[in-house]
Amino acid sequence: MNRTKVSKEQGEYSVEDIIKEIERALNTAKTQGECLLIQDLITSVESTVKGTVLEEKVQKLSSQALGKFYEIAKTKR
Repeated sequence: MNRTKVSKEQGEYSVEDIIKEIERALNTAKTQGECLLIQDLITSVESTVKGTVLEEKVQKLSSQALGKFYEIAKTKR
């Protein structure tokens, strides 16, 4: 498992913790803007997890974020 840490003022977060937060945010996203912000987070994590066991999970999250973006767009028509 990739144990890369990201330092923040409130402490340190593992990549796994960040992925869990992305999943949570994706499940509660209600606007296209939220989906775009989530996609930006996913993009920034992708380079960190490249070549690790988490790479596939992050790719799936990216697909889910894109799907949710279009799902929200369809309901706004």
